[in-house]
Amino acid sequence: MPLVSLSKTPLQRFHGWGIEVYFKEAKQYLGLLWEQTETFASHLASIHLTAVRYCLLVLGQLQGAGARVCEVRAAIGEQLSHLDFAKRLWGFFRALIAEAVEGLGDTTAVVMSAIDEQVQRFFVQALQLDDFTLQLEGAEPDSIEA
Repeated sequence: MPLVSLSKTPLQRFHGWGIEVYFKEAKQYLGLLWEQTETFASHLASIHLTAVRYCLLVLGQLQGAGARVCEVRAAIGEQLSHLDFAKRLWGFFRALIAEAVEGLGDTTAVVMSAIDEQVQRFFVQALQLDDFTLQLEGAEPDSIEA
């Protein structure tokens, strides 16, 4: 009979599974070594950035954004795709507006600038990046670009 048992306890199997899940998420979704570089420093930076991304997902999980890390990641991905769609839609509408006011001559630039400023103000307020909200959150208003 051997002196040391090499079979894994349930806790060891569970811990090993958690590591496997982490690496699967990290490789497929969090950008682990996606950068095609050859230096040790860049690999090290990629590993650390991936770990930070994963920690942010775990934080979201702990704050109730999802029961599992993959649910938090999926929710964030969906939100980002909505923002991307909104950005593209605004680009389309802006092009239509620019074409519509093109015949105004010199005032075209003034009108487009006024529209851009109004849209910028709207998004700053809608995304709660205005000075008042940032002060309530404890962030410095000048440290965040709108």
